[in-house]
Amino acid sequence: MSNVFQKLRERGYIAQTSDDKAVEELLSGRTTLYEGFDPTGSSLHIGHLLSLMAMHHLQQAGHRIIFLLGGFTAIVGDPTGKSETRQFITPEQVAANGEAMRRQVQRLGLLDFESGDNPAVVRNNYDWLDMRLSDYMLNAARYFSINRLITHETYQERLKRQEHLSLMEFLYSTLQGYDYLYLYKNEGCRLQIGGNDQWRNILDGVELIQYVLGEQAYAMTFPLLLDPSGQKMGKTSTGMRVWLDPERTSPFEYYQYWVNTPDQDLERNLKLFTFLPLDEIASILSGHPRDAQHRLAYEATKIAHGEEAARQAQSDSKSAFAAQGALPADVPTLTLTEAELAEGVKVTNALADSGLVKSRGEARRLLQQGGIRLWDERLTDVDRIFTPEDFREVEGVRAIILRAGKGKVLKILLS
Repeated sequence: MSNVFQKLRERGYIAQTSDDKAVEELLSGRTTLYEGFDPTGSSLHIGHLLSLMAMHHLQQAGHRIIFLLGGFTAIVGDPTGKSETRQFITPEQVAANGEAMRRQVQRLGLLDFESGDNPAVVRNNYDWLDMRLSDYMLNAARYFSINRLITHETYQERLKRQEHLSLMEFLYSTLQGYDYLYLYKNEGCRLQIGGNDQWRNILDGVELIQYVLGEQAYAMTFPLLLDPSGQKMGKTSTGMRVWLDPERTSPFEYYQYWVNTPDQDLERNLKLFTFLPLDEIASILSGHPRDAQHRLAYEATKIAHGEEAARQAQSDSKSAFAAQGALPADVPTLTLTEAELAEGVKVTNALADSGLVKSRGEARRLLQQGGIRLWDERLTDVDRIFTPEDFREVEGVRAIILRAGKGKVLKILLS
């Protein structure tokens, strides 16, 4: 336990705390901590993975973890970093998303909900935030200062640009603050963690506990990771979010996301998104960057989807990109007949019809930008059709491998 704060710092998980010395001392014993996740969708994505990895380290060190589902706050909608009001989600949608997210977290295995000594637990803030307006006014609203709330950067930016800010959104941080107060009183939570964009919201909870109870609680946040283009980490080169649900982002696509990690981000990502010891990471980084990228991709995919899926994704990646005379297995597949080929099948249509890209318009844009490869040939003609000469004999079948962007692959078979 005494080293977990230092471990998190050495691996790069800590952006800031409300009090470094006090938080380190708190984590040297055994405490209860939590992070909230609003179920605005049915799956977590890579943006959530950093928190789950940190929570795993904290639970392994003996701390009690509460995974808080924002069943009520997801309906309100967190305005943090948003330039417009979120689309409203019905309570029924939120409840279904929350159940899917709960099952997903348990499937991932990063948090142990079965431990006899120290199981992680799931709570849902709908259980206490679905209260009478008078209770909210008396137990929460009266402690918050409008003068202070209005200084939140998100609110300032929205008001400066004269963009709509609903009262419901404005009250979001007061509800998150009340979560902390409730969990402090009922679960003994002394620490709230979250992404660094949640810093002010978390501090509102720390201050509410001080106002109401006269007691001290703490905050710790994780860095917001950006890719070299400056956008939040967790999207592919085509702008698609990378999900932890294998039905939405296949293990192969997930592997490809990590294998395309820029060289300058390798050390950071190996420390944050694998369980490899630091000395082994240093050894990996001393070798060829491409080997390090594949090791990162394998370890990250193993965590999210299991060892078997990671091995298959690694094998498929080598088959698809190293021209080793084998066809990838776990990738989208389209089958064409000789008759269809003779009639003429456009590359753009195949890309869209297979679901590899969202639309034919996107397929055309990728072609014009040189983002589509047929085997090793870069295609740019938006009217390009497949010819018999495009197909190669591989593993007893005639096939084509199309690559879109850095990580998407389509296998086309001729029957």
